[in-house]
Amino acid sequence: MDDLILTQKEKEFDLAFRLDGGIWPIKGVFETDNLRIYGSKILEWCRNNGKDLPSCNFNIINDSRVNAKATLFENQYYIGINAGTIACISNLFNRMLSHPEILKQYGDSSKETSPEKIFDVQVIDFDVLKDYTIEEKIVIPKDPLRASLARYLTQTCLKTILIHEYAHVKNGHLDYKKSLFSDSSYNEFTQINNLAEGNLMWQALEMDADCIAVNNLIMETEVLLNHREFIPKAFTEFYTDLENSIYLIYFANYCFYRIFGRLSFSLDNLDNYTHPPAPVRQSMMLSTVLRFVEINFPELQSKILPIGLEVIEEVEKGFNKISEQQIDISGILLATSPLATEHVNKILKAWSEIRPLLRPFSKGPLAE
Repeated sequence: MDDLILTQKEKEFDLAFRLDGGIWPIKGVFETDNLRIYGSKILEWCRNNGKDLPSCNFNIINDSRVNAKATLFENQYYIGINAGTIACISNLFNRMLSHPEILKQYGDSSKETSPEKIFDVQVIDFDVLKDYTIEEKIVIPKDPLRASLARYLTQTCLKTILIHEYAHVKNGHLDYKKSLFSDSSYNEFTQINNLAEGNLMWQALEMDADCIAVNNLIMETEVLLNHREFIPKAFTEFYTDLENSIYLIYFANYCFYRIFGRLSFSLDNLDNYTHPPAPVRQSMMLSTVLRFVEINFPELQSKILPIGLEVIEEVEKGFNKISEQQIDISGILLATSPLATEHVNKILKAWSEIRPLLRPFSKGPLAE
């Protein structure tokens, strides 16, 4: 691994995120080098889906915590994903696919040996895992197809994050925030603000970005299924049909939000969060998939909820198999309770109120 010799564009990124750790200064690490390449391609794909959409300077932030950020700095848009996000997600899926009883329908799981259990999967700072990441303890699936699936799930999560951040740019969230405050940045880490005024508005913007991300992932999948020559060779086995792809998309993102499970929340103060709590976002994501499929692929509509339930069971049991963490579905149960449903309706109402205010700043059509 070598220090990164910065280009002018990278120097500008480093300056934009100087208070967040600056640019990740290492090259020669597969996961981060790969993300720099395909992350820029994803942003170009997003821009090509609309007219006159803004460009973004994308790179990796030198921070071990799980987070991502979009910002407007000196009239240029920037998107950064923390190095810790990449490391934590990659470690998670490598451990899961190294266990012979997790996603055993993919590849030859009999080749796998259960890895050493870690104390908890719900880790949002990679430094906490340093004792498990020394060279002799690094876990990689033995079966080549399962190793590819671990990379595919990692990339799916990172794509979701990246498209989510770009939605903050494209839909005018950053510019609208700048019109109200001096700070025009979005961090994806769940935050609490004891002053509830305005929080529903920020939660509505997060919901909008989440919807954009998952819808774009499904649309990209449909394109690849119809043009298989563009599917990376290592991932062809995971594009059997749209139903399987939706399963893997939801699996990847349920896992990602699930690692925030240590961030407990109360149904009594949901209005006090600047972001919807992770389990609420998991529930809203499944609803988004259901609505998108209902409109575009009605023949799959009846299969979405069973897919969601199957994913929840597989992930919860899987987390228990690779860690000391007990099976715990309390978060998703809270997120589907009547009080949480009432709160989601409040977020939808807040969206209808903020949508007209975003129009002068948005670079494309906004969801109804």
